[in-house]
Amino acid sequence: MTGSRPVAVLVCALILVCGACDWSAEKYAPRQEKEFARAYLDSVRAGNIEAARRHLHPTLDTPDCDAKLLAIAQSFPSGKLIEARTIGFKIVEYESERIAEISLAFQYEFEDGWVVAKMALEKSEQGTFVKGLNITPRSQSLQSLNAFTLEGKRRKHYTFFVLAIVIPIFIVLSFLTCLRTPMRHGKWLWAIFTLLGIGTVSLNWTTGQMTIEPVAVRLLGMRAGWVDQYAPFVITLSVPLGAIVFLAKRKTLVYRGNRKPR
Repeated sequence: MTGSRPVAVLVCALILVCGACDWSAEKYAPRQEKEFARAYLDSVRAGNIEAARRHLHPTLDTPDCDAKLLAIAQSFPSGKLIEARTIGFKIVEYESERIAEISLAFQYEFEDGWVVAKMALEKSEQGTFVKGLNITPRSQSLQSLNAFTLEGKRRKHYTFFVLAIVIPIFIVLSFLTCLRTPMRHGKWLWAIFTLLGIGTVSLNWTTGQMTIEPVAVRLLGMRAGWVDQYAPFVITLSVPLGAIVFLAKRKTLVYRGNRKPR
């Protein structure tokens, strides 16, 4: 066994654990629907209620829809538009009905504020129609809102932060210990096992919301980062079961022969 093999394994593991996801909704969102949605939002923002109403799904064309569209138009800041970017999308196709439902999200930056706009579209042989529209004014951008900071955080944030450092170090040390332990059989299987964490507990750094997934496997027992620049920072931890089991059984696994365990 050469010294380069464990190094290569650890490098690959760190890339998988800490690597950022290069995913851009602005780049990959369907162009035609994205342009339709932005043009529709521009019509609403400009107060062109009659044009906006023509593209509403029939289920939304109610007697009070003009008043609702006007209220949405007034929720946009009155200052100059600086930038509008697509920050999310989802497509669901129903082939049997020849209908596609597209959800799009945008962030608008104005001189005096930001707006997050979410729109649901239905595309069929009859055309493309708006099935839902939600506008949320904000005092700061999503990038600022979801920035990683320790200011104002609670005890559970600090606990996750410390464990996100401790668990990978514990796993790596267990992995190296396994490589240094003389075993007659199965050393690499045990080495791989030590790198795995079982189950996940995730913390949304912005909201403090926690989610648990009991049936899951995580390399190095931790992952932290943003899905994209608009999403919250999330820390995901796993129980380092492989490392714990190996250290508990190490004495029984040692092949003594003429060597002693280190």
